[in-house]
Amino acid sequence: MPAKTGFEVLRSLPADYYPYLVIVSAHDNYALEAYEHDAADYLLKPFTQERFDKAFQKAVRQLNARREHSAFKPFTERVMHLATGAYKNRISIKDGAKITVVPCDEVLFIEASGDYVSVITQKKKYLHAESLTALERSLDPAVFARTHRSFIVNITFIKELSSHYNGDYTVVLQNGATVKLSRNYREQLMQLIS
Repeated sequence: MPAKTGFEVLRSLPADYYPYLVIVSAHDNYALEAYEHDAADYLLKPFTQERFDKAFQKAVRQLNARREHSAFKPFTERVMHLATGAYKNRISIKDGAKITVVPCDEVLFIEASGDYVSVITQKKKYLHAESLTALERSLDPAVFARTHRSFIVNITFIKELSSHYNGDYTVVLQNGATVKLSRNYREQLMQLIS
C-alpha cells in the first residue's frame, strides 16, 4: 500500500473495532504481528486457491462464532457478574487530588473521548481515565447498552428512539439529551428495551 502498511492501518482502527483478518504477505516475518491482531490466518505468497479457501473459511467460522457468542453475551456476562458481584455500582473519577464517586444509576450516558470517557449525569459531565470498552465490561449489560462505537447509554433514561432515513436512530433521553444509535447496535438495544 502506498501511504501506510497494513499493520499501520490496523493500529489506527478504533480499539473496539474487530475486523475479520486474513493477512497476505510475501514475507514470513510478520506472522507474529498478524496473530497479535487476531488474524484468522496468514497467507504467504505465493499461495494456492485451496489455501486461500481454507483461510477464508477460517475467517467465516470466526464470524459465526462471534455472532453466536454475542447473542448470549449479555446473559452470560450478567450471570458471571451476578455470581461474582463484579458489576460496578459506582464509578470513581479522579480529578487532580479529588476523587468523585458517581453512582451508576445516576449516569445518563458515557461518551468516548480518546483514551478517556465523558461520564454524563443530570448534574454534571465528568472526564474519566478509562477506555469506553474497558468501562463497558464492568457495567451491567442489562442497564448499560452500547448504542454506537462512541456511546453507552443507561437504558432506564431512554425516552424515545427517533429514526433516520439511513437506518440509524437517535436515542432521546428523558432530559432531552440525544445519543447516536447505529445499525450495528440497534437490535441489541431493542431487545433490552422491549
